[in-house]
Amino acid sequence: MKIARALASLTLGFLLGVVIAAQGTAVGHNAATWYGIPWGSDGLPSITYKFNDNFPTGNWRDRVRDAADRWSNVDPNNFAFNNLSSDNPKNFGNQCADYDFEENVIYYRNLSGAYGLASVCAKSNGNAKWFTVSFDSSQNWYRGTGNPASNEIDAWSVAQQELGHGTGFLAGSGGDHFSSDSDCDRDAPIDLDSWQTMCAGTVQILGYDEEKGHTFRRTLETHDKHTLDNQY
Repeated sequence: MKIARALASLTLGFLLGVVIAAQGTAVGHNAATWYGIPWGSDGLPSITYKFNDNFPTGNWRDRVRDAADRWSNVDPNNFAFNNLSSDNPKNFGNQCADYDFEENVIYYRNLSGAYGLASVCAKSNGNAKWFTVSFDSSQNWYRGTGNPASNEIDAWSVAQQELGHGTGFLAGSGGDHFSSDSDCDRDAPIDLDSWQTMCAGTVQILGYDEEKGHTFRRTLETHDKHTLDNQY
């Protein structure tokens, strides 16, 4: 099961798809390595997002807002997500090849197996123009703030990673975010409490699907924060 798929689209017609494989504390915080499509000065410090009209209300939206707040409150960076209370109006994306979703909108739709999908559209100068995030409507989600059951996927955790992609934080070569980081090594003993939010997605690790029943992606760790800080 895949936790996420990140898509980056350029105005020149290039569409990059990255399926996140599985993989905490990273040895470097070089923003240039991890930010493939950053927001430019014209998009800072506030990125406004809305929910698609069909996105569930209540706890689901609260968890997305919780995740957005965590990224926004990393100090001392200048990046911020801001949620508009009204679902409408929204603008459909343009200048991105083969992509016509609404700009800066959160979706709830069938993703055919991936837990979440983040897409970032770039302008011709390489800076982000808009983003979308989608969550798979067919999954068994836990929408609370406590502990999910062993067969539930934590909505907050997945939202935390997908919105990380919304900041421009994309996968590295081959979809492996932190290949040089021992805490992201799928073969090493894993301390889930210190695993980076932006480590890559799911594989069968230590005999179980590490996403289900766990909340470790809710918290931003050192690499997550420092990389964002270095970029913004």
